[in-house]
Amino acid sequence: MRPTSTASLLVGLALTVAPIFAQFIEAPIIRNNPSGVVYRATLLNKDTTTLRGSVTATAPPDGTGLVFHVNLRGFPDEQQFGPFMYHVHVNPVPPDGNCTSAGPHLDPYNRGEVPPCDASRPATCQVGDLSGKHGAIVAIPGEPYVVKYTDFYLSTNPDSNAFIGNRALVVHTRNGTRINCGNFRRVEFSGEDNDSVSALSASATGTRVVSALAASAVYRSTPTPSPESSFFTSAAVRTGGFSKGVVLTALVAFML
Repeated sequence: MRPTSTASLLVGLALTVAPIFAQFIEAPIIRNNPSGVVYRATLLNKDTTTLRGSVTATAPPDGTGLVFHVNLRGFPDEQQFGPFMYHVHVNPVPPDGNCTSAGPHLDPYNRGEVPPCDASRPATCQVGDLSGKHGAIVAIPGEPYVVKYTDFYLSTNPDSNAFIGNRALVVHTRNGTRINCGNFRRVEFSGEDNDSVSALSASATGTRVVSALAASAVYRSTPTPSPESSFFTSAAVRTGGFSKGVVLTALVAFML
């Protein structure tokens, strides 16, 4: 029997994996988030960890994306367990506090977890992958992790499939172990709290407040891009899936 040529093998593999790539579509920018609606996930008071804090999200004035305020503290040892990741997961945490019950990452566009998120092309990442899009947490002993950014692909609108309400925030060690979690719940503000809502929803463009300065310093010094920035509309990802270069790379890696 004549050996199969490399070209024939590549064609066969391409036909095999094509349906997998075809299922993934680029996440759309969310532009209709309701004004003044605030959701907050507060980590549980677990005896098994010292990790505490909260993540708050609300729309900026134009309703495009969500402004996230992350304030976490009490991480385990960085060298042993870090860097740390955090994501929006599909299911709420049940009353027993079992973080595993939160299920997988929020991923309404079937992106999957492999290959890892490319932060320069956030529309191609899982919408719930906050640390993938905005930087993993490198913890500094005794210091809180405080950061603010805009995510253009999540929503506080219950009609959106990127809705974060009644879903869970889960914090992981670098090997994927879930160390703490909490549910996103709507925070009700009275009329006297309008200033607080305005402060939360102010645009985060160009703003990254980080107490742990040594953590991913280069990434955090980069201003948050507007949704019209070039990498949000990259021709390589506007086709509704991975670029041909990514597919070819995956095929070659498979062959090796």
